[in-house]
Amino acid sequence: MAFDPTEEVGDEKALVLIRRAATGRNLIYGRHVKQRMRERNFTIQDILYILQHGELSGKEYKEEYENWTYSIRGLDLEGEEGRVVTAIISEYSIQIITVTS
Repeated sequence: MAFDPTEEVGDEKALVLIRRAATGRNLIYGRHVKQRMRERNFTIQDILYILQHGELSGKEYKEEYENWTYSIRGLDLEGEEGRVVTAIISEYSIQIITVTS
């Protein structure tokens, strides 16, 4: 059965899918998140660390994009609090939407 981004994924499954994509580095970085990374001093390694070790802190359906976003909150490599907002694109890849402190 194909993955459907319009369907909500349970918290545990969302974390599994996000961590799998982070471990396999199947991540899509758009222009917006790259700009926010520069502004907020986050590296790709920081994002990977937060995704692999953080906890799900929220999810929201985005009508305009017809998908769910999942926020992961945790510490980056320097021990600073961070939040990464993602969209699960498939069972093996995610899009990084933005990153905040």
